Amino acid sequence: MAARSAVIVALALQGASAFLTRGGPSPRALRARSAGRMAAKMQVSPSPMAQNVMDFSKDDPYAFTACILGDLHIDPRYMEDYYSGREHFEKIIEEDKAKGIPVGVCSLGDLGESKAVEPNTSELFAGTTRCHEAAAEYLGSFGVPYEVVGGNHDLEG
Repeated sequence: MAARSAVIVALALQGASAFLTRGGPSPRALRARSAGRMAAKMQVSPSPMAQNVMDFSKDDPYAFTACILGDLHIDPRYMEDYYSGREHFEKIIEEDKAKGIPVGVCSLGDLGESKAVEPNTSELFAGTTRCHEAAAEYLGSFGVPYEVVGGNHDLEG
């Protein structure tokens, strides 16, 4: 079953980014790994935020589903690819909404393609008003609340 705890998502993201560094895991990644092992050993958790993924319950008042999207680099010439990718989330979103579980989408920045994508212009698409409008339309098409964490390419236009 998918992880739906803020702590688990945070540890997963923290560990994933830390393991991309050269020379092995960083101290932060080692702490995250240790925290994950400690949480897995707990038999009964006094805090619903420290629950084991396998103990997930839709009746948990803290349960939620977070759809995390990496660098989209939206290119308006290929929007059908983005909508095709969205289909992978639709079943999960609809099932959880039907169960009354809050669902949201979070885009981790870099919304637009970092090159010229429109005819007769050499202007970068990333960071432009058109880029942000296209991203808002796409993220809104999931039918749930969304948030964006700005990325470095979002400041280019």
